[in-house]
Amino acid sequence: MSGKELFNDEPLVIGIVGFGPKGLYGLERLLAAYKNYGSERRIILHLFNKNDHFGSGSVYRTDQPSYLLMNYANRYIDMWPRTEPRPIVEDTLTFSEWYSSTFEEPKKNIDAINAPRKLVGQYLEQGFSALLEHKPKNIIIIQHVFEIDSIDKREDGYHISGVNNHQQEIAIPQAFDELLITTGHQRNKNNDNTLYPEAKKEMFIDFVYPVQNTLAHIENNTTVAIKGLGLTFIDTILALTEGRGGRFVTITNAYRYCKSGEEPAIVYPFSISGLPMIPRAAIANDDFETPEPLYFQQAYQRAYKQLQQKTRVNFRTELLPAIQKDVQFAYYQRLFESKGESLIFNEDYSYIEQTIQQFHIQFPEEEKFSLQSLLDPIPQESYNHDRVIAYIKDNLTAIKNYGAQAPIQLAVSMWRKISPLFNNLYSFGGLTAESQEDFDANFSGHFNRIAYGAPVINMKKLVALADSGIVNFSYAKSPIVKVFKEKENIQLKHSTDKTYSYCDHLIDARIPKTNIETEKTQLFAKLCEKKLATPFINASNDYQYTPGCLAITNEGHLIRSDGEVEKGITLYGTPTEGITFDNDTLSRTRNDFASQWANKIIEVTTLISV
Repeated sequence: MSGKELFNDEPLVIGIVGFGPKGLYGLERLLAAYKNYGSERRIILHLFNKNDHFGSGSVYRTDQPSYLLMNYANRYIDMWPRTEPRPIVEDTLTFSEWYSSTFEEPKKNIDAINAPRKLVGQYLEQGFSALLEHKPKNIIIIQHVFEIDSIDKREDGYHISGVNNHQQEIAIPQAFDELLITTGHQRNKNNDNTLYPEAKKEMFIDFVYPVQNTLAHIENNTTVAIKGLGLTFIDTILALTEGRGGRFVTITNAYRYCKSGEEPAIVYPFSISGLPMIPRAAIANDDFETPEPLYFQQAYQRAYKQLQQKTRVNFRTELLPAIQKDVQFAYYQRLFESKGESLIFNEDYSYIEQTIQQFHIQFPEEEKFSLQSLLDPIPQESYNHDRVIAYIKDNLTAIKNYGAQAPIQLAVSMWRKISPLFNNLYSFGGLTAESQEDFDANFSGHFNRIAYGAPVINMKKLVALADSGIVNFSYAKSPIVKVFKEKENIQLKHSTDKTYSYCDHLIDARIPKTNIETEKTQLFAKLCEKKLATPFINASNDYQYTPGCLAITNEGHLIRSDGEVEKGITLYGTPTEGITFDNDTLSRTRNDFASQWANKIIEVTTLISV
């Protein structure tokens, strides 16, 4: 904070850079702290967002199609904290409560529904409006459609520049005392075709959102390759089919796709693993609870004590074995129940393994299950289109028969239970450098695939599109990609049998990871150039790993190149990914640097003004 706070007649000038959900949470906590501390200090608060969807941001923007759904149920969505200090708004509805009060049509099991993302955006934007309506008179809030690409520090505070909504590069004349940076997933420099430099602009699409705009030029009856098999892939394939007038017709417990004639002729999705997500079943019963990760809790206690003694943790040797046990135990405990048997927890896991062996002797028709079979379910030699579809259908059948209590669903739910504890060990270099790199490269993506999959309805649609001949998984696992500039097409070649097909378009349907070197605006790289920040380096045992994020303190403040703390700039959300773990967009509690930021600002200014 600059010296300006010493003068009570000077307003405090604050900027929130990036005003999606995380920026909204920062504003909400700032207003709550202001009221809680009884502050009367004048504040001018500038909100910067790259589009006019303030509060909802790019992911939940309200103009996106209704077929783009949340990947988790309504019950988990709540923009209001339930802790002190209380929000300045009294009517703090959860999303389910807001949904019920907004729409007259009755909804059964409203908590278990996967709502369209645009409705979540409406909920967030209405929450933003409520904050503006109830804000104290001494706080002035100014909104800017503006993407910041540079921050300078001068004697009078921080100065920012960037691109306005007319794509003009300008500098904001105002000096800022405090900045909260909450930019979400950033487009990377692949926009300049550095990934596939031979591809013409019309051939390669590096970022799919908003889908109704970026995919519009893809003509019908063309052949399309899609890189990525995650949630963004689902959005992309639905935009190219349902978004073009195609219809899904219900047939018993499945869908049949009716073509509109505006779709691509065929779509070849692919990824490194070639594995689609496991559908995520909604929990319809409030009394149902997923099992606790008892083995990991024991490993966590040992690892946490180890960190207190300044000794780093090895994921593969100290944590992974416990995860394997919890995943397998959750699966078999439910499978035992389905056969009228019982599997009782025992700290000695060898007893559990012996009991499972006896179970398979009694029920030889049941396939053996382990974490390895969950992460790598399709052998390389049998990997083809039909096997991938069979894998998806098997998971859908399990949900049809057992819902969220299917053995496979309880197994994958373990990672969702473990993740918050693991974050405490992972954050700020808690893992050894080699181990963090190992986890980021070899496990993080797999755990996300199994635990945070698409809703059941979307995976059923994917099967219907495959049955219709539009989606084909023949090249799903690590194909060789070659771009022919002169022919204006892309070749996909099978990595083993060398069969190939030609495509007219290649779409990168992955969300870019946080990376200082590749992020398009270069904001974080410039902060490093100006020595206001430095890359986070996890160094241990003569080994260094750089995840691509900035170094920050436990309060989210930047660490300068000289090792000092830049207390006037705080990161929150996606920009902290790599030094923290799994910054879920809508979570109010995960890595909550916003509350610390807000309390610090208001507490300090209140003490000074007394």
